[in-house]
Amino acid sequence: MTTQTTEMRFPATIEEVIAKRDNYLAGLDSRINWERENAGADDDAQRELASIVEYLSGARVRGTRRDGSNADAFTLGYAVGRGINFPDLFLDKRVDGARCNVYAIPKMLAFMRVLNGAKFRDDSDDNTNCATVLALASKLTGGKRMWDHINETCSAFGMSGGRYGSGATQGGSSLRALAALGIVRKEGNAHVICDDDMFAILVKAAKARAKAGK
Repeated sequence: MTTQTTEMRFPATIEEVIAKRDNYLAGLDSRINWERENAGADDDAQRELASIVEYLSGARVRGTRRDGSNADAFTLGYAVGRGINFPDLFLDKRVDGARCNVYAIPKMLAFMRVLNGAKFRDDSDDNTNCATVLALASKLTGGKRMWDHINETCSAFGMSGGRYGSGATQGGSSLRALAALGIVRKEGNAHVICDDDMFAILVKAAKARAKAGK
């Protein structure tokens, strides 16, 4: 019997979710293979390759292969509903003409989960994603004022003991995740919303997370 998940904006059958999970893993394999084929031969390039392969293999990062907690039924259901093919997504050159940023992949998965009806979690990726969305909703589209806003929001969430200071780095990867999903695009030094409906879903969820506080 075909069973359908509930409470999703993009309902998917269990069979569809399982198939999309396989597609997600194939996407990671495709990116790992691409990195291996295109890495330089010098020591620095090989060290960076080893780090990327470890990252994508999920040895250190929640939401990639080993844990998969960001690639849950909500994330995969969104991918089913929106027709996302993970090998294409993870090799896409939509953002700045470069391949999808490896270190933004867990944040992409987290955004997809929220877009399908889940809440922002109280963890590092979701908090910086949430803070980035709130900054964009406040008409801050890049630069120091945006990073300061992200730092203040993440500090209010209790990150880094209330003294968060990684807004530029982590907010930047959240922006790249949004761009890879086609929700924002970069124009010069600014980020412009290009999918109002999906962005509105994220804003509503981000405001609910902010209201909940620490």
